[in-house]
Amino acid sequence: MTREQFSVDLHGVVDLLSNHLYSGPQVYIRELLQNAIDATSARNGGDAGTVRFALGEVDGRPALHVTDEGVGLSLDEARSFMGVIGRSSKRDEIGMARESLIGQFGVGILSCFAVSEQVRVLSTSAAGGETITWTGDADGTWVAATTDNAHPVGSTVTVVARHGEERWFEPDTIQRHLVRYGQLLKTPVLFDRDDGTTPVLITRLDVALRSAHATPDELLDFGREVLDIAAIDAFPISSTSSQTSGIAYVLPYEPAPGAARADQVYVKGMLVDEDCEKLLPEWAFFVRCIVESDGLHPTASREELHEDDMLEVAREELGQSVRSHLMNIASTSPNRLEALLATHHLSMKALAVSDPEFCALVTDWLPVHTAEGYMKIGEFRSRHPTALYTESVDEFRQVAPVALAQGIGLACGGYVYDGELLEATALAFDDFSVDVAKVEDLFRGFGVLTDAEVARFAALIAVAQERLELHDVEAALRRFEPAETPGMLAVSNEARELRSLQRGGEQANNLFSGILGAIQEHVPQVRPMLCLNADNRIIARLADTATTDPELAGHAIDLLYLQALMAGHHPFQASEAALLNLSLVELIDRATTTQTRQGDAS
Repeated sequence: MTREQFSVDLHGVVDLLSNHLYSGPQVYIRELLQNAIDATSARNGGDAGTVRFALGEVDGRPALHVTDEGVGLSLDEARSFMGVIGRSSKRDEIGMARESLIGQFGVGILSCFAVSEQVRVLSTSAAGGETITWTGDADGTWVAATTDNAHPVGSTVTVVARHGEERWFEPDTIQRHLVRYGQLLKTPVLFDRDDGTTPVLITRLDVALRSAHATPDELLDFGREVLDIAAIDAFPISSTSSQTSGIAYVLPYEPAPGAARADQVYVKGMLVDEDCEKLLPEWAFFVRCIVESDGLHPTASREELHEDDMLEVAREELGQSVRSHLMNIASTSPNRLEALLATHHLSMKALAVSDPEFCALVTDWLPVHTAEGYMKIGEFRSRHPTALYTESVDEFRQVAPVALAQGIGLACGGYVYDGELLEATALAFDDFSVDVAKVEDLFRGFGVLTDAEVARFAALIAVAQERLELHDVEAALRRFEPAETPGMLAVSNEARELRSLQRGGEQANNLFSGILGAIQEHVPQVRPMLCLNADNRIIARLADTATTDPELAGHAIDLLYLQALMAGHHPFQASEAALLNLSLVELIDRATTTQTRQGDAS
C-alpha cells in the first residue's frame, strides 16, 4: 500500500487563514507589528533598533511599509520558513527562541492577504550574506531571490491595498490600532505620517501598569481613562508562576448574572484579548482587570488566551491577589469594605462560602433577609445565637410572620448563597448555630389545644377535613402568633414539587400529561397542611357556625385555604381557581339572602 501526501489547495488555505482565523482585517496591522518586534527582539538579546511604520504608494495604490532592525532572513531561511505554512519563521535556527517571543505558529503573515493581493519582503540577515526578496501572492504562490537593492540588517515588509480595502490603510486607522495592540511594547515604534513621525508607545498604560509607586487615586484616574469605569477601588494583582501582573478595578455596579467579563490581557507587550472571560475565578466578577504577562500563551489567532495549565495557575493566583486585598481592607479599613459590600455583596458571599478564613473576616457585614427585615449577619447572629433558615423563599414568606411574632430567629436561605453562607458562618463562629427550618415541623410545634377546646372545634375540624380532602390537603388546628392570622399553609418542598407536576399535567397535552403522571409516581406523596389558628376571632366564630350551618363553614374554609395559597405565593391549580369563584358567589348569595330575610321580617 502506497502512502500518499495530502493535496492542498494553497489558495483555499490562504483564504481560510487570512479571512477566517482572525476576527477582522485590522489584525494585519498587529501581525506586522508583532513579527517586527519578534525579529528585533531576536537580535542582540532584544536590545537592537526600532520598528518603523510608513505609508506610501506602490503602482498608484496605498501601501504600508514596516521596517525593523531585527535578525533578518537569508535566502535559504526565507524559502524554508516563509514558504511553509505552519512552520514558524521565528524558529530557534535563526536565533528566535519561542520562549521569548509572541508568535509561534508561522501563519501571521497570511493575515495580510485579507487586505492585499501581495506581500513583499526585503531583508538582510544579521548573519551576513546578500539582501533577499520574498514575494507572496494571495493565490498561494511565492518567489524568493537575491537582489542588488541595498537594505540594512533587518527587514521591510510591504503590503499593498487591494481594491475596496483602502480604509485599512488610512493613517488614523493604522495609528489607532498600533496604539491599541502595542502600547505596552518596550521596543520603540514609530509611524511616519504625512503630518510627521509619531512615536506610538509612550502611553499612560505603560506607566500605570509598570509603576510600583502609583497611588490608588492615580490608578482610579487611569481606569476612567482607559476602561471608562468610575471604579470604587483599584489595586495591583499578580501571578508569579505565570509572570503576570496588572491592576484590578472594582466595578461601581453589580454586573447582571451571567454577564460576560471584559478583562484586557497583554502578552509580552502585545494585546491578546480585550474581552477576556477566563482570566479570573468566577466569583471575582465584581472586578475588571488590565494585566501584562510573559508566561501566558495565546491561541493561534493570538486574539485570546489558550486554556492550558498555565492559565489555570494564573487564574488561581490572580484570584488569590484579589482575595488578599479584600482580607487586608477587612482587617485594616472596615469602612472601605462596607462600601464595597454595599454594591458587591453577592460576589463577597460567593467567596465567603468557599473560603472559611475570608468568611470569618467579612460575614458580619454581609446582609441577609430575616423575619425582622434586611440586616447584616453580624447583627442577626448577635440577636439570635441559635437561628433557623428556610431553604426557599416561599417557605420564608409563609412562616416569617409567625417567627417574628414568636421571637424566633429566622432567615431566608432561598436567595443565592444565603443558605450556604449561614452554614459557613456557623462553622466560623462557636457562638452561633443555625439549622434548616421545616415549615411542617414549625406548625406541628404550635400551641396544642386542651380537651375542652378540641371538643369545641370538633365540628369545624370535621368540616375542614372534608373540604380540604378534595384538594389533597390535611387540616390541623393550633394556636399561634400573630392572632390576626386565621390560617397558614405548610407546603414542604416535596409537596410543592408534586403540586407543580399536577399543575403541569392539567395544562399539558395527552402525551406530556402521561409523562408527568409517570414522574408523579416517583415523587413522595407528602400533602400540604392548612393550620387554623384557634386564637383568631374568625376561626372562633366558625367553630359555632360549623355546628349550626356546616355548608357556610365549608365555604369559609375554602376561602381560607385559597387565601393561604395566595399568602404563600403558591399558583392555583385549575380546580382551585374554579373554587375561588364558586365560594365567593356562594358566600355573597348567603349574605344577601340573609339580609333580605331580615328585611322582610322587619
